[in-house]
Amino acid sequence: MREAAFVKQNKEKWALFEALLAHKGGTNPDQLADLFVKITDDLSFARTFYPNSKTTKYLNTIAATTHQQIYRNKKESRTRIITFWKTELPTLFRQSHSTLLLSFCIFMLSLGIGALSAANDETFVRLMLGDRYVNMTIENIKKGDPMAVYKQQNEVDMFFQITINNIRVSFLAFIGGVLFSFGTVAMLFYNGVMIGAFQYFFVTKGLFIQSFLVIWIHGTLEISAVVIAGCAGLTIGNSILFPGTYSRGISFVRGAKQGMKIAVGLMPVFIMAGFLESFITRWGNWKNLIQSLLYIAGPLILIFGVAGGSLLNEIVTSLERTSFQSPDFLENILLITFEGLLLIVAYFLTGASVLAVSNEYILMVENKELEHFSVSILWGKISSRLVSHIVNFIVINGFGIVIFLPIVILGFLASMSGLGVTEVVIVLYALMIFVGLPVAVYFGTVISLFPAIRVLENGRLIASIKRSFHLMKGHFWVSLGYYIVTGFIQGIVGGLFLIPFYVFYIIAVITMIPESGLSPDGKPHFGLAFQIGFTVSGVIAVGAGLLLNSMTVTAHTLQYFNLVERKEGVGMMTKLDLLGKSDDSVADDEHIEGY
Repeated sequence: MREAAFVKQNKEKWALFEALLAHKGGTNPDQLADLFVKITDDLSFARTFYPNSKTTKYLNTIAATTHQQIYRNKKESRTRIITFWKTELPTLFRQSHSTLLLSFCIFMLSLGIGALSAANDETFVRLMLGDRYVNMTIENIKKGDPMAVYKQQNEVDMFFQITINNIRVSFLAFIGGVLFSFGTVAMLFYNGVMIGAFQYFFVTKGLFIQSFLVIWIHGTLEISAVVIAGCAGLTIGNSILFPGTYSRGISFVRGAKQGMKIAVGLMPVFIMAGFLESFITRWGNWKNLIQSLLYIAGPLILIFGVAGGSLLNEIVTSLERTSFQSPDFLENILLITFEGLLLIVAYFLTGASVLAVSNEYILMVENKELEHFSVSILWGKISSRLVSHIVNFIVINGFGIVIFLPIVILGFLASMSGLGVTEVVIVLYALMIFVGLPVAVYFGTVISLFPAIRVLENGRLIASIKRSFHLMKGHFWVSLGYYIVTGFIQGIVGGLFLIPFYVFYIIAVITMIPESGLSPDGKPHFGLAFQIGFTVSGVIAVGAGLLLNSMTVTAHTLQYFNLVERKEGVGMMTKLDLLGKSDDSVADDEHIEGY
């Protein structure tokens, strides 16, 4: 068919299509889809017989415009975010293994060059870090606190400043890939040389172990993020340098999308690293606190982990065989109640011991009493106010019990009345999510200040609760964010200690499935080694969770200082600088960021 005849035959259809696209009142999607199919058919025909004609260009323009109008408002799946983190991002990392290895090798090579240069030239460290920073660090070392650089600024301000700086560095490493990967390689090389020189500087001062343990609390995440950002930048650069079968433009777009997704995946890492550097790294002296927790709270944690697990198992077993129709219903209920009370008492005593150690240690820091510190001295202070510490722990946990206990009782009564398990679970979850959780989050945030007020201000019970509400007024949302971040960190770290326990739990579940062939009667048959492993893993999980509470208590105490400073302006920010320092160390007035 000649081109003129082809145009004459289809021009009415094309005119209708243009009118449909230009209509501002809304387009019928079915009609638009039908015409789009016809236009693409005409475009295919025109490309075959009139490849360089104006007709082909015209049809291509209309088809592209239609495609954009159809797909620009395409709805994403509600699980798109979950899919990204669960499937898409891990797949990208798997596809980028070679690029990630290259980024890592470049960084490690530059780190070695930095350390070697610092070893052979004393002035190299000053060249990389600056005289001001080096002189300040030397002065801090003389004062007995080489890590004082991490303690000279308000934690919240430092958190945002460090997080933004980490994002900036990684963004430069990522965007540097546009310069044919040279920008990315330069950023990796510069940061690697600087870290190598920085770390070797402490080696020359005989402080390698101390600096390594403190700096790499956050440095592990921070440097990993830089290397991964380098991988994202190299992905862009490779797409330009090695387009393969794609055109260079299309290859660049694909590489940029992949690199951007990898860079977006670093956001949680930036937040975590910023939190650790601003809130945790400043506590360079953890030895006394950890030693006290192990000696004073450790035995109670061990007992609670072993005995508590047995009690909980007995309670669950008793609940399974109890019903309103059972002749021994009252006896079973009394037994369950007694065992539950024992479990609660054990939990409160164990948790109170962790809270007491953390609070009394902070009080000793504030009063500059660490020079002659010993566990026995700390225990003497705890025992003199033991009841007060137990009450403090009961109060901060009591709100949760008051909120959730009625919900649990309702669920128990519902299950006893013969309702199906599914209905009971749905009701319980609905009540907890829509009623219990919001109330618990609100009161949990406010009462998080209560232990610090009781210990540091020596306040009475009711007065301390009122004081918590007073300090929180006008600063609730900031404190809530603080509360969520500390809980998030504690949950992630605590989750790592739960892995062995879940492994044993999964094995137990599998052996109880008759089809597995391991337990035909549906009852588990475990050897002594398995039972010991299950118990030990449970104790480790419980112990780690309780010990991590000390970090949360410390973080909430720092927030107490921060709110007192903001609310009442009594200059308590100076007390913050004492946390984690030895008595003879004094913070320098200058602040210089470091890794």
